[in-house]
Amino acid sequence: MPGYPKPTWVRPLWWASPPNSGATSRRRIAELWVRAAASPKPRLKEFATELRGWSGGLSALAWVSAKYGATAVFLARVDTEMEDPEGWLAVSRLYADHGDGLARFTAQFAAAAHEYRPQGLPNLLGETIRSYQLKVPPAVRAVMCGPARGEVGAVVETEESVYRFLADPSRPRRVYHPLAMRRYASILLAKRPEFADDPGALESFDVALAALRQFGEPDRPRADPTEAQRRHVDELLCAQVRADTRLFDDPYLDEAYLRARNTMLRWAIDGRELDNAAVLYTKLRAARLDGQRAERVVAEHEQPVAEPIAVPASLSEPMDLRRVPDADILRRAAAVVRAVAAPGPDDCADCWEKTTAISILNDGVAQESTSATVVAAWSAQRPSGHRTRPRGAVTASAIAATELVSALLFLGASAVTQTGDLPEVFRDAAAIGRLSRRQAEITNLLYRCGFDIDGDGE
Repeated sequence: MPGYPKPTWVRPLWWASPPNSGATSRRRIAELWVRAAASPKPRLKEFATELRGWSGGLSALAWVSAKYGATAVFLARVDTEMEDPEGWLAVSRLYADHGDGLARFTAQFAAAAHEYRPQGLPNLLGETIRSYQLKVPPAVRAVMCGPARGEVGAVVETEESVYRFLADPSRPRRVYHPLAMRRYASILLAKRPEFADDPGALESFDVALAALRQFGEPDRPRADPTEAQRRHVDELLCAQVRADTRLFDDPYLDEAYLRARNTMLRWAIDGRELDNAAVLYTKLRAARLDGQRAERVVAEHEQPVAEPIAVPASLSEPMDLRRVPDADILRRAAAVVRAVAAPGPDDCADCWEKTTAISILNDGVAQESTSATVVAAWSAQRPSGHRTRPRGAVTASAIAATELVSALLFLGASAVTQTGDLPEVFRDAAAIGRLSRRQAEITNLLYRCGFDIDGDGE
């Protein structure tokens, strides 16, 4: 099977209507793209969703930033409307080179899952069940973006690996199709208990699961850590930090702590006995290397066109919420944050940090000091006794919580703020460069903490 059809419409202002207006957004670009794309192609909804998903995933890669530039990777991550013809042309080239083919590949698995859906159900119930198939393409995308595991993964590690993958997509499809169907079976298995009062629905689920068994046993979801396991891991990590006070001065401690905590919780769930937190040093070294690598990429490939502009310390945040006076913007930003799928520790629907960010936006206190607000809330809500964090918190300290809350505030504000709202933020290449670097930082942080910021996962 040859590769996918190549886009032929990529030229300056191809997205503009009327032609003299270059302002657009990632969502609009994706919608226009899937309409213009050559057939055969996936259904438009899945195609557009996957194109946006791959847009965000690709833009987090160092080699993509190096080739397409800081402005392009910023525009590819968020749905901020901007008039930047050169930037949108670079995004279009990223889509033409890689995004289109990758989106076509993963989007097809929604239709493949549709063939095995539970059938014979009333229309309203059938619509609910049909929505489950939309969770399959993001699951395949996550595996493709992850490390190599046998025949899958490591697809976007380098530009060459993407080209090899897309040269003949029928070959990897044979490997990823069973994986996708096992994932769909896992989704049906997880949703089945919700229909316990409907014998007809249960029978339909069982027939579908039996048909899917040809692809292997469904992937069983990893159990959530217990409160005792969380407490034990936090105690070990805190003891390690207290035993080596040099760690307090390391700028990568918070990031390393989060990585070590996630790893140790996985070990605990898998039954591994934990008696120390020495893995913290391994994670600290990895966090430091990642930070230095990111700094090198910025230094080599993201030099601003204009001279850097000195930014006062009070306005050092590229998207400073204290400069967003419009209450409507804060309300819309709260809606964006509310829609983000977040981890829910301690049997909470959402984590403490997400709930705090929404509260800040709803109360309008984002125009004050975010750090002071978070630290005060952390101190007020942290229980006495053995617990060291508020219920539902995914971070281990008020400092780390402030960074995560700030990331969520930035995510919400950047998604709904237009160039006219904060013209100084988008005033030149230097400002956009700073915004792009901040976007990369918060994207990586939120992904590491288990947030689905593309809105396409479970």
